[in-house]
Amino acid sequence: MRRADIDHMIEAELAIRRAVIEVEKLPADARLTEAVILLGRAQDRVADWVDALPARLEHFGTDK
Repeated sequence: MRRADIDHMIEAELAIRRAVIEVEKLPADARLTEAVILLGRAQDRVADWVDALPARLEHFGTDK
C-alpha cells in the first residue's frame, strides 16, 4: 500500500510524519496523545487525497 511506504509519500505526508515524531519526543500528556491522534488523521486524509487520483503523483512527485 502506497500510504504505508515512506518512499512513496508526498512531502505533505512526510511533514506530518515528522511532526508526529517531534510531538512523541515530548513528555507524556493526554493533550499530546490527542495531538498525535489528530496528526495521524490528518496524514490519513492527505493519503486519501493522493490515492484518489494517482495522476497527482506525477504532478507532485514522491521525492523527499
